[in-house]
Amino acid sequence: MCYKVEKQRKIEQKLAEELKNVPGFIADFFDRYKSSATKKINWIYIRDMLNWMLSNGCIKKDSISNIVEEDMNGITSNNVIKYLNELKNGISGRANSLDSINTKKNVFSAFWNYLRQNKCVEENIIAHIPSNLYKSEKKFKEVEIPTDEEVEKFLISITTGNKNEFNIIRNIAIVQLIKGSGIRSEELINMDVSDLRLYEEDRPYMMVLGKGNIQEYDKVYMSEQARINMEEYLKIRSLFVNEREIKNEALFLSNENNRLSKGAITGFFRKYSDETIYPHMLRHWVGSKLYQETKDIVLVQRQLRHKNLETAARYYVHMDESAIANAVLAL
Repeated sequence: MCYKVEKQRKIEQKLAEELKNVPGFIADFFDRYKSSATKKINWIYIRDMLNWMLSNGCIKKDSISNIVEEDMNGITSNNVIKYLNELKNGISGRANSLDSINTKKNVFSAFWNYLRQNKCVEENIIAHIPSNLYKSEKKFKEVEIPTDEEVEKFLISITTGNKNEFNIIRNIAIVQLIKGSGIRSEELINMDVSDLRLYEEDRPYMMVLGKGNIQEYDKVYMSEQARINMEEYLKIRSLFVNEREIKNEALFLSNENNRLSKGAITGFFRKYSDETIYPHMLRHWVGSKLYQETKDIVLVQRQLRHKNLETAARYYVHMDESAIANAVLAL
């Protein structure tokens, strides 16, 4: 079974175990979500909110498992506002951003709408919360893109800053694969050796299972330099697994013989770049380079597998003020 699919299966199993003692009229809400990760995070949002309602006397029960439909009718929009305000002000922990609060509010609205549709409550109380109460000003933040010099310095630091040959060759291969394809780090750690296609066609590529709950493989091309570094890594990987007599289909392995984690990749990026380069910044570097070379935003979207053109354009199509002024003058 594919590692990503297996990971999602484990999330589903753990969530099912947590929901075992949750009243059915609450637990059934999460069946409407396809993504295991979405189910999990939305359950956390609902669980924390219900526990707050219990602790603050909004529900006169001692645990979520004892909540009945009638109890939900006792919760008011003011109760929810008070809860969200506590999150905003960080009264019980770290303060939530307005974006985070709005996300939770939207989940609560979907939850109460589901309860109303199933005649568990009389109305969706979240609809009574003013829409501008937690409104945040949307500001477009330009993506951070490292310079070519910073990337080169980073690669040199990986080579000279580690005495473990396996780690050096593996880490260089990871950087070159991201730099030469724009693959996401979470997609990279899910890959098995069998997902590589270094020699089947004139152009090397890999089969990548997309992020989230996507179950389809995408054909993602890589640069010639990435292919060269992957060849070198596969040779030392073969020696590594043979010497240790291990069987693991994961493409990238840790020194503990396990599939390399996303945290481990982020860790060596931080260490050898002095915390100036992160994996996703290299993905943006790829998008920027591709657009500079081709001026074809559809090509960029296809290679990086953004859901829509708008996302790709927002990141990589930039017009400075002088360019706009000159264009208008020429009208």
